Amino acid sequence: MERLMRHRFSGISSGMGEKTILVGCCEPPVVEAIRVLLADRCHVSECTRMDEFVREASTGAFHSVVLCPNSIAPPLLLEGGLLENAVAAVKAIKRARAVPIFILSTCEWRDDLIAAGADVFMAMPLNVTDFTAAVDRTSP
Repeated sequence: MERLMRHRFSGISSGMGEKTILVGCCEPPVVEAIRVLLADRCHVSECTRMDEFVREASTGAFHSVVLCPNSIAPPLLLEGGLLENAVAAVKAIKRARAVPIFILSTCEWRDDLIAAGADVFMAMPLNVTDFTAAVDRTSP
């Protein structure tokens, strides 16, 4: 039932004209923190698995997407580590549609993910002011 509800409401804003953001992360405290930070700016949907995240980000009506590449559940997209899968995810989403991609990570992957097409890379722990400013600046 949870999967049906999540899929049914993916990419659909909860109010007229409201921005929607998809978060790819399997850590509930991180997703909830993002929800709280962006509560007055947009509706937040989530995917906990990499394959679901890429599919939804590529086809959903989201204004932007946030990927926490070292905090997302398998199945992964290809053999290799988390970095290789994050790079593949960013490239696949950018091939499918032009949507701002935010990366939130504890790993030093900035150069690789920006080169793959990510628009914003932010190290965790997150600077709240910088994150909300980046969302405001990049989301249409």
